[in-house]
Amino acid sequence: FQAASRERQITVRLPRADAPPGRSLRDDEYVTVTWTLDALDDFGIQDRIARRRRQLLRLLREAQAQNALPRDADLAEALDVSLATVRRDVTALRAAGHVLPPRRRKRAA
Repeated sequence: FQAASRERQITVRLPRADAPPGRSLRDDEYVTVTWTLDALDDFGIQDRIARRRRQLLRLLREAQAQNALPRDADLAEALDVSLATVRRDVTALRAAGHVLPPRRRKRAA
C-alpha cells in the first residue's frame, strides 16, 4: 500500500512526565519516545497551520501515552519550526479549548 510509506516516525529522548522542571535533568529522568511526525490523515489537511497544529496535538498525545512531557524546544525541533511558532500554536490550541500540559524549562546557560 503506497500511502502507508508516507507515514513518518522518529525516536526522541524526552523528559519523563514526572521530571521536575527548572533544573538540569539527570539521565534517568528521560524516556525514549516514538513520535509520528506525519500520519496518513495529515495529508488531507491543505492549510499548513492547521496541519502543523494537528501534528503538535498528536506529538503531545503520543508523548503523554509514553510517560513523557516534551519541552517547546523538543516540539520545535521535531516539527522543524521556531520556538515562537510552537508557542503561538500552543496558545491558539489552548484558546480553542485544548488542554495542553505545561513544560517550561530553564534555558541552558
